[in-house]
Amino acid sequence: MTIRVLNQEMANEPVMVKQNFVEIGNKALLTANARRRWIFGLDENQRFIWVDRCVECTKRDEKSEAAIACTRSWCVLTRHKHKLSKSDSDTANITFPRASLPEHLIFRILTFLPAHVLHNVAIHVCWSWYRLVKTPIFTRDNLIRTPSFLSFNTYTWCEVPSELHLQTSNSHSHGPKLQITRSSLPLCCKVLATCNGLVLAKTGSYSEFALHLANPVTGENISNFPELPEIPAIQALWLPNVGYSNGHVAGISYMPSLDAYKVVLIPCHFIQPVLVLTLGTDAAWRFVDSTTAKVNGSLRLNLHEMHFPISIDGYIYWTNNFYPSSVLVFEAESEKLFYIPSPTKKMISSFLMSNGWLGVAEFEGLSNVQIWALTNVALREWTQMFTITTRMGSLFPRYRGAFNKFKGLRKAQLIHCSTSGEVTLVYFSANKMAMYWHDVTTGAYEAVVHNRSDVLYFYSRVESLISPKSIPSATH
Repeated sequence: MTIRVLNQEMANEPVMVKQNFVEIGNKALLTANARRRWIFGLDENQRFIWVDRCVECTKRDEKSEAAIACTRSWCVLTRHKHKLSKSDSDTANITFPRASLPEHLIFRILTFLPAHVLHNVAIHVCWSWYRLVKTPIFTRDNLIRTPSFLSFNTYTWCEVPSELHLQTSNSHSHGPKLQITRSSLPLCCKVLATCNGLVLAKTGSYSEFALHLANPVTGENISNFPELPEIPAIQALWLPNVGYSNGHVAGISYMPSLDAYKVVLIPCHFIQPVLVLTLGTDAAWRFVDSTTAKVNGSLRLNLHEMHFPISIDGYIYWTNNFYPSSVLVFEAESEKLFYIPSPTKKMISSFLMSNGWLGVAEFEGLSNVQIWALTNVALREWTQMFTITTRMGSLFPRYRGAFNKFKGLRKAQLIHCSTSGEVTLVYFSANKMAMYWHDVTTGAYEAVVHNRSDVLYFYSRVESLISPKSIPSATH
């Protein structure tokens, strides 16, 4: 067994646990692979002890890439014993002083771990870690530190459980910036909206459906939503490029002041009312006034051009290419629906910026992009952040042979932007889809082409440990 002992004073030093390294204060950068080693404790000299995971654990957990604390003589996670070689005999009886790490330091280290590692690994290490990870304050702090990632769904219903994820790696990684991995949702569904790691989804047919609130990390989901009231029905259109529910656009928002979640269903036609449900409080859906958001008697929704809802600080935003000059907003606490003017009248796409602002992108053609951020909702203030020119025109001819003739581009959408200027765009054509990453500061760029043309919509969400079952039943 390999043990690395590193001198480092711990007192009041901030600890950052990231994908491939652990940073302690500003003095130490431990380049050990965090997926293969675990900071298990301190020795008698108050030095960190790193323990390599065993070969058997590596094979068992290779796909999830989770870190496992293992002493070779006895695996803490899987509880399986190992045959010790002669080289291991001198270190097999080492005792690891768990109690020597202060609780506040353990709390800080664990909050920086991804939610799927905490759920699949950390809670199985010991009871103290299990109880710590399950506390509401830990769940909240972990959510604050968790970066968002991108997902996209396809037309094919049966492929939705194997959801495709587009992840932007951290700036310290030497690998590609754009990576596509697979992840499974806990049920076969269509995603309508996301908030704090929870996914609002729909199952069933177009006329008979059920709503679900699920956490893909923990695999939990609830479906005890009240029945929708009888309302004038219109034909439910097959418009899969937006979250919908029998002709409604859906959204979910968290209200910190009330510590509650609200679900809203907005009709695609003005003859139907807007419905709101406060989870854990309302026993039935309620009608709310939508006259403030109506123009010429209609909510002016066009589901063909609606983008996925974005939930930020008690507000839900929808942008619409059919009406690019306005952004539809729902304020969860006051339950008011209204429009705010957009900074542009051209084709736009909406996204969640890394600092929690709503961002919109204005496209001039497919290469020139202007990026704006909504810096003040109350004052309707927009700030222009970046102007970029992509290199897609020079890249596609190079790919044309390998990608079986990338037929003409038809649509572009900006799906991610950080305040430092890292931008991710997606381009659609008749038979392909391409992701393009660009750093405004350095000029670096990267492109990945996906052999599909049936991608519907992108949405941003985070991993979290929030349990939908912790939200009281809306029917009680």
